[in-house]
Amino acid sequence: MPFPLGNLSISPPTFLAPIAGFTDNACRCLCHYAGAGMVFTEMVSAVGISYNSKGSLDYLDIRGQQGLVSLQLFGPQPKILALAAQRAVQDAKNKFHALNINMGCPAKKVVKNGSGVALMKNPGQVEKIVKTIKSKVNLPLSVKFRSGWDAATINAVEVARAAEAGGADAVIVHPRLRTQPYYQPAHWPVITEVVNAVQIPVIGNGDIDTPQKAVDMMEQTGCQGVMIGRAALKTPWIFSCLIEKEGQLAIKGEFEQMKPLTYFIKHLNFKKELASNKLWAVKQLRKHLPLYLRGFKNAASMRARICAAETFEEIENIVIF
Repeated sequence: MPFPLGNLSISPPTFLAPIAGFTDNACRCLCHYAGAGMVFTEMVSAVGISYNSKGSLDYLDIRGQQGLVSLQLFGPQPKILALAAQRAVQDAKNKFHALNINMGCPAKKVVKNGSGVALMKNPGQVEKIVKTIKSKVNLPLSVKFRSGWDAATINAVEVARAAEAGGADAVIVHPRLRTQPYYQPAHWPVITEVVNAVQIPVIGNGDIDTPQKAVDMMEQTGCQGVMIGRAALKTPWIFSCLIEKEGQLAIKGEFEQMKPLTYFIKHLNFKKELASNKLWAVKQLRKHLPLYLRGFKNAASMRARICAAETFEEIENIVIF
């Protein structure tokens, strides 16, 4: 079935994860082009929005988006998060379809002020945050969190129930601990535990790097949607291989046979179209585009040349041959 998020019906039930420093406007446009059901902004500071910080407000740019977009906010206080959400959605330039609260980021600069995964230590605060935002903003709201703070406090179920009690429309579970590095496998059974504990829909996130793994996660955990992060940066065409068929997530096409050059050029063109500062846009492309080059002839040389490029034209000349 399409993924039910408040008044939204999302098909296919595939989501681009919010990744700081990567899921900018051009990246999101690319993943919409590939077929993602919904995309998420990079996490945005609620405090920054409240103080009208240009750096924070720039993250709200969703020009050119052709599909559903969720804004992701982070912050420690219910009132500040609610105020930031109000300001973000009242801006006529921003047509966000949903909101998400980050309760999973383990970065020290986020955690030290009680934001991100630090919120998992206080499920009561989780409920209060959700309830406060829902009372102020009339958009579907989801909460993204991890398995727990550490091995002694695996409390994803408790946090999910708190979010549900506050009025959340969905939860997103990344089944790793705050202390667990990405090279260690995500523990999918935690997603199953959350699915069995709440009545609201659940999105699973973690270790989906092929279309088959997306299908496997839904079948094994019972989650109603899947969120793809790091693999979407390297192989955004993963979304084009996943469709909804007869109420189930299904695989379309051969993932291994997709041609990355098409997406490479498409990403470059989105960036050119949306760039307000061309030099800065080229610098951003230096970290995105080399991810596509696995398997290319002379890939190492091409990566080095891209990382030294200063114009869009230079990058085009490197890859068009």
